[in-house]
Amino acid sequence: MTLQNKSTLVTRATIAEALGVSTKTIERMEKAGLPRIVPVPGGHPRYDIDLVLEWVRTTRAKGETK
Repeated sequence: MTLQNKSTLVTRATIAEALGVSTKTIERMEKAGLPRIVPVPGGHPRYDIDLVLEWVRTTRAKGETK
């Protein structure tokens, strides 16, 4: 697998900053189905940035979130 094929895993804070929302909003989005990667060593969740952005686009297109 090349580096280009690897997913980019980021923190909740990084996702929040990229979307312009708080980390609490990200927690609420998780409950609504935001794709989440299981905790990594240290217990902190990581998110695949591509999956998250696709989920946001799809959800917004359906009118489920602003």
